[in-house]
Amino acid sequence: MFHSANFNMALIINKTSKVGIYVNSKTILIIRTIQINRNRAYFINCFQKSW
Repeated sequence: MFHSANFNMALIINKTSKVGIYVNSKTILIIRTIQINRNRAYFINCFQKSW
């Protein structure tokens, strides 16, 4: 059996080309000033498999 932990990350790029990465726990990996409502969010599913 495979145990996979699914991490949903949102790669958020705003109009001034500032990049921020958000995790489900709302932890900011890259600290930028970002207005989420005006941005396009690219959701990336990262799978960490352990067997």
